[in-house]
Amino acid sequence: MLAPVPALSLITSHFMAALAMSKLSKRTQDLDEAMSMVRSVYCPHSLALGSGQRSISTQLSVTQGHQTPIVQLAYGADVVVDAGNFDDIFLIMQCLSGWGKVRQGNDCGQWSVGDILPVSTNRSTRFDFTAQFEQISIRPDKQRLQNLCASWLGHPLERDLRFELRPFTAELRQSWGAASNLLMRSEAQLPQAAQQSLEEALFTLLLTGHEHNYSERLRQPCAVPASRLVRRFEQYVKDDVQPDLGVSAVARQLNVSVRSLQYAVQKELNTTPQLYLRDARLDRVHQTLSREEGASIADVAYAHGFAHLGRFAAFYKARFGEKPSDTAYRTRSAATDGGDPSALNG
Repeated sequence: MLAPVPALSLITSHFMAALAMSKLSKRTQDLDEAMSMVRSVYCPHSLALGSGQRSISTQLSVTQGHQTPIVQLAYGADVVVDAGNFDDIFLIMQCLSGWGKVRQGNDCGQWSVGDILPVSTNRSTRFDFTAQFEQISIRPDKQRLQNLCASWLGHPLERDLRFELRPFTAELRQSWGAASNLLMRSEAQLPQAAQQSLEEALFTLLLTGHEHNYSERLRQPCAVPASRLVRRFEQYVKDDVQPDLGVSAVARQLNVSVRSLQYAVQKELNTTPQLYLRDARLDRVHQTLSREEGASIADVAYAHGFAHLGRFAAFYKARFGEKPSDTAYRTRSAATDGGDPSALNG
């Protein structure tokens, strides 16, 4: 028999205050406190211990990014979690150990070690976890994720976004793992521009890499006059290449869907809007390093939306044929010699 644990209607003010910090880690063997901890980062739910289970050993860690909590959770006991209608949140959950399953309405999915599975909003949801089950979950902001999907389509969503309840493909799992690990490692040190850019890239990967109820529409071809749109795009980027300027924001300013912009830029320039924006930001970094003696390469890169310094350096060298440190060194040398650094860099 399952032993029901009453759901708590309130959580402690102490725990909520801790969540306001960028990082939080809690452990407890108290059932009420475990319920309070988990409810505070997910949603109201009831919890039942599995047959023969008499205790729980819950571990919860939260890393708070720009708008995206990353949650690591282990109950330490066989449990059944009834999340009700799973109101207004998405979870992209990876199994680190053990085994688990989830039922949403008539759909059922399961995790084994390494599997990543998206759980969608506003559906009747029940989880079954073994005592060995440990998870790491990214919890996208619902409105932000659905707005991004709408910007790809070019119109508001008629109903909530709903992902297929199955694990990621091996290819998507590898890409998602690399991007989410970067997000979790970097959130404390990245400025908002870089953090926001990284999060939008992660959610774009989700929307384009895993099937959902709008996937078929996203694959439909676009009938848009490409050349005129691309000229507007180029001019907009030239005039306003902000460090947090994402493709979805540009598409909104141009009053087109993201997929229309993708199609036009690919057709006319043989590249993507994301790569074009990245190159424009690289140009701004190069200009700064070429003109400002003593500029911090890391600070300049972060300020222009680059979240990973190693990748930034590789992109920079591919574009300019030299490392960022080479540019900075030449600028310092020119200033020491009394010359004009910008003249040496064109």
